[in-house]
Amino acid sequence: MNISNLTYFVEIVNCNFNLTKAAQKNHISQPALSNYIKTIENEENIKLFLRHKGRLVGLTTIGERFYENAKVVISHHEQLMADLRSESKKYKGEITIGIPQLISGIIFSELIPKLIEENPDVKFKIIETGAYELQKNFFK
Repeated sequence: MNISNLTYFVEIVNCNFNLTKAAQKNHISQPALSNYIKTIENEENIKLFLRHKGRLVGLTTIGERFYENAKVVISHHEQLMADLRSESKKYKGEITIGIPQLISGIIFSELIPKLIEENPDVKFKIIETGAYELQKNFFK
């Protein structure tokens, strides 16, 4: 079972067991969603849903436990993916900053330590020298 299957199950419950609405929210067909339910119940030899005249009307006891656990797993998966995406957006590499000596102590004394702390994967190379030397080295 994958995370999509858990999402389908939770969405069925959240849509008050309306398979058409749950299928629309998950961008799949209603027959595919019905087949998913049959498959999981047959593979695990359990009944997750209560039925009345072929319609889903509620959850069995095991279905209720499965629903609560599925919500936890989905929440953890979402957090895992958010952390992963956050990590991929961090800056990496090397940055060279040229600062004239006169300005470095006045303007950048608080900024540079904060930049270094907030970007641990960036190697900062700071060159403090006169404006003429900076211009000569950076704008060749």
